[in-house]
Amino acid sequence: MDKEHVISDDALYEAGLAIQKNENWLAYNSSSYFLEKKDMYFFKDREDAEEFASGNISEYDLFNVINVYSVADLFRQITYGTDLRQQLIISSQQNATIMNEKNLDYLKDNIKYLGFGDKMNGSLEKNMNEGKPEFTLNASFAVKDDTLGAALHFRKSEASDMYFLNSYDARLSRPEKEDVSQSFRLDNGKGVTAKEAYNLLEGRSVLKEMTNQQGEKYQAWIKLDFENKDEKGNFKVQRFTDNYGYNLKGAVVNLPLAALSEEKENQLMKSLQKGNIHEVAMLDGKEEKKMFIAANPQYKTMDIYDSDMKSLSREQKEKLQYEPDAAVHQMKTKSENAGTVKEPGAALSNGKENNLGEDKGAKKLSAIKNEEQAQGKDGAKKKSVNEKGPDKKENKFKGHAKTDNVESLLPKKRTQQHGKGMSM
Repeated sequence: MDKEHVISDDALYEAGLAIQKNENWLAYNSSSYFLEKKDMYFFKDREDAEEFASGNISEYDLFNVINVYSVADLFRQITYGTDLRQQLIISSQQNATIMNEKNLDYLKDNIKYLGFGDKMNGSLEKNMNEGKPEFTLNASFAVKDDTLGAALHFRKSEASDMYFLNSYDARLSRPEKEDVSQSFRLDNGKGVTAKEAYNLLEGRSVLKEMTNQQGEKYQAWIKLDFENKDEKGNFKVQRFTDNYGYNLKGAVVNLPLAALSEEKENQLMKSLQKGNIHEVAMLDGKEEKKMFIAANPQYKTMDIYDSDMKSLSREQKEKLQYEPDAAVHQMKTKSENAGTVKEPGAALSNGKENNLGEDKGAKKLSAIKNEEQAQGKDGAKKKSVNEKGPDKKENKFKGHAKTDNVESLLPKKRTQQHGKGMSM
């Protein structure tokens, strides 16, 4: 390897291959004074290269983007040779300015993602420019009569001038209740958002993406255990993974909800996953009532609240029933042009839709069969429903001949697994 080069031979070889494939946009790690293969990434489009560079900022990484059409371009744009030391000093100063600007933007994005807005951006920039080793910024917002306060902790890297948002402390203050607080660790500024922190401190559960010790991603519902604290004074966190067996969609399907559009369904599911209490229209007999629901993965069910935000008891939940015919009529009225309607109580039932005419015909067929079987017990000659008798010129079901007993045999309510109430 040429000792004057600041690019390894392996990196140069990879660069040559990339250029031959018309990958002429290079994102290279300007924090490294000697570039290896792992410090150089080639792209066909400038946008892709810049997106990669802006998304890969850390204590040890800051990527610059250049356009190259030959290996010679690399040597012209990336310093090497006898003037290396002076050029590195200049490059370091330039990189420091760029790094500070990107670092500031990066932290602003972190704060915005967490739901704290942009009100602290001025204080953030001021503290960073002063070069403090660490500092804290405070924020608060109101949720109805409650107040969530947060202290965001920023720390300067020991290896560079980069600052990082590593954690924040949240405190929930509620009228006539004791304050509760919890510290939330962040991964590159990402983690539990402010609204999710509020929901957790309220005692609800939130669905989050987690990382195991092997670096693998998985999803789990998390909930604070208010009965137990760790050595740092934080409430211990309960986790309910897929193996625990909670099915949010299944729990929602068991509720007698009024029909939802696909957009409303998606909004409902995302809201519940964030731990929110979500307003819904629920069918109670022939009435449509305003209620609120929240996910409860620990007990594999849904929490239900009335319009005054009072939690429903088990007995009240079991009394929530609906009349199928009345529910169908309500949904038809709301959507006059709909050719089909979703089953009542199954607003999220995998998109299945029922043809009401076919369903009613099937019930009549079943009723007629039952009637004829009953006649057979009295000694009457049993005939197949599809068989024409000597005194009848047409098939009984085919002609839809009206029988006095048919309507009385039809079930008044559709029989379901949860027909008597809702699942707990």
